[in-house]
Amino acid sequence: MFAIEADTAPVLATFDKMIGQLHRLPVGMHDEMQAWQTDDMKRARPNIEQPDQHSVMTRIWPRSRRQSKDRGKKGSRKAQRRIVPAALTGIAPQRSGRPILRPALYDLLVERMQKLLASVKWSVAA
Repeated sequence: MFAIEADTAPVLATFDKMIGQLHRLPVGMHDEMQAWQTDDMKRARPNIEQPDQHSVMTRIWPRSRRQSKDRGKKGSRKAQRRIVPAALTGIAPQRSGRPILRPALYDLLVERMQKLLASVKWSVAA
């Protein structure tokens, strides 16, 4: 019978290093998402949610939240008389065909995340 022995320490060290990089990836995703929102989207207060320990998300609105908050406020009586509900006129409000998130901003996010994923290296431990 032959006995084969192998030193598995370098392989285990490589796996440990790779697993450590993967565990740190959600933190990097959070930081990149925050940088994308502040630098590229020009958001003063980035909105980032982390539904679980492995993912990060944000919500994109079709218009600023300030406009939607002001919408519900009542104006003067004179201004209220001029408002005719769309149901009475038969004219539906026009929706914009423009995407909520511009393709250029989405491309910047994809580029940031690709760079982040490229930072995860499979290397042989020395």
